[in-house]
Amino acid sequence: MIQGKNTILLINPGHSNVKTAFQHIVPHQVHRDIPPVSILTLGSYLEKHGEKVIILNTHLEPNYRNVIKEIIAQEDIFLAGITTFLGEFITNAQEITQYIKSIDKSIPVVWGGPLTSTL
Repeated sequence: MIQGKNTILLINPGHSNVKTAFQHIVPHQVHRDIPPVSILTLGSYLEKHGEKVIILNTHLEPNYRNVIKEIIAQEDIFLAGITTFLGEFITNAQEITQYIKSIDKSIPVVWGGPLTSTL
C-alpha cells in the first residue's frame, strides 16, 4: 500500500470503445457474458489479506466513466488493475487507462489477465 492511499480498483473492460463497451453483440438469444473470474479471484485474495478492493464491470455499468470518476474522487485509490483479453477488450482497456490518467496521473494502472499472462 502507498502511504495515505488504501483502495485498489479492479476493472473488467468492455469489448469496444466508450460508446459501446457495455453493449456488444452476442450470437445467442440470452445475453451471457463471461464473469470476470480473474479480477474476482484477485479481489477476494487481496481482501482476504487486508486490502480494500472495488470491482467495476463495464459490461454491467453503462456509465462506467462517471463511476470511475466518482470512485477516484471518493476513495484513496493507490492502484487500478485492468484485466485484458485479445480482441476488442484492448481498445476499451486503453481508453480506460487514458481516462484514469486524465483524472489522476499518479494512479498506477496495471494490466493483467490472460493476455498479459500469455505474453
